[in-house]
Amino acid sequence: MSPALKVVIAASVSFLGLFAPAAAALAAALGLTVVDLVTGIVAAMRRKEPITSGKLRRTVVKLVVYELAILSAYTAQHWLTGDAFPLMSWAAGTIGLVELKSVLENLNSISGQDVLKSLIDKVTQTQTKPEPPTP
Repeated sequence: MSPALKVVIAASVSFLGLFAPAAAALAAALGLTVVDLVTGIVAAMRRKEPITSGKLRRTVVKLVVYELAILSAYTAQHWLTGDAFPLMSWAAGTIGLVELKSVLENLNSISGQDVLKSLIDKVTQTQTKPEPPTP
């Protein structure tokens, strides 16, 4: 390996290391976006809608925007405010809630019912179920 290539690789790894604290938020955004993509494809197939490259491209663009937003928020949080405000957490939380809402909408479309409401009903039924008397 040439010395110039070694320098480029070392500089790239060092630059990426600056954003290592944002790795969990970046991975969470990626994971939720992939889950949204998969549930969206299944929901579209259930509704018999065509799956087009334009719709798939929107997912790629959305993912890039989400990742850049998280990196920008981390940069502002760490280097501009000295970690005084959890900007990255706010950005990642907002992105996570948007994606979670989209996944729930897709699951509603797939199942034909309100998944969140059904889950809440199940939880409240088990909590309010009277216990049988002990002999």
